[in-house]
Amino acid sequence: MSSSTTAPASLPISTLYIKNLNTKVNKSELRKSLYSYFSAYGQVLDVVALKTQALRGQAWIVYGDHASAKAALRDAGGKSFFGKPMVRVCFFHVW
Repeated sequence: MSSSTTAPASLPISTLYIKNLNTKVNKSELRKSLYSYFSAYGQVLDVVALKTQALRGQAWIVYGDHASAKAALRDAGGKSFFGKPMVRVCFFHVW
């Protein structure tokens, strides 16, 4: 008997990855500010911003739908946030 595995159908990506965030801002303030800023584009389900050595200065914004994430992606790249330009604003895909 053979078993086959099929990949799930691709869903539109609704998570953004952001890099180059100011590492001097405390985590709570950073998460609240990111939530407030990115809520302008649609429903934000979660903001993940960690302060570990490997992940500081990075964040993930999880939207409820792809259209909101796409709108934020188009507008947010290079915008100043706590005195630093947000770079590499892109869709985040988990394989």
